[in-house]
Amino acid sequence: MKRNMIYVLCMLLAAFAFALPFARGSREINLDTLKKPLAPYVTDMEKKDAAWLRKQYHLDSAAYEQALVYGAASAMEVNEIAVFKQADKTKREALQKLCQERTNRQLKSFQGYAPRQSALLEKAAVYEDGRYVVVLIHPQQSRLRQLLKKAW
Repeated sequence: MKRNMIYVLCMLLAAFAFALPFARGSREINLDTLKKPLAPYVTDMEKKDAAWLRKQYHLDSAAYEQALVYGAASAMEVNEIAVFKQADKTKREALQKLCQERTNRQLKSFQGYAPRQSALLEKAAVYEDGRYVVVLIHPQQSRLRQLLKKAW
């Protein structure tokens, strides 16, 4: 009887250990795999680098493990898609706060003279999903959100 109980517990533990990697939010991806699915949405945008992130987001490379950021090629446009990977919850919360501050700064600077850009910024999405912090400032934000959700 005791042996059967131990056997059942071991089987349950093994099943749980097998299922754990497939649980929502635990799947890790390399952000470079997002380049192809994002391609139709970033045709008028350019990939941004670490120097741009330091200047615009006030982020150093220690704030994130990996980043994939596309921004408008023109200074008069606000379209932006940013995905940051950060496993540490405390750092992720700080990262999300900096992203929200960036969006707020942009809204403040575009209000009054660029109504179309201001409207995009007012609808901007800055959110945390699992190990990722996402910034979406784009006319097709809902489609992008679904695309990213499917990715992980």
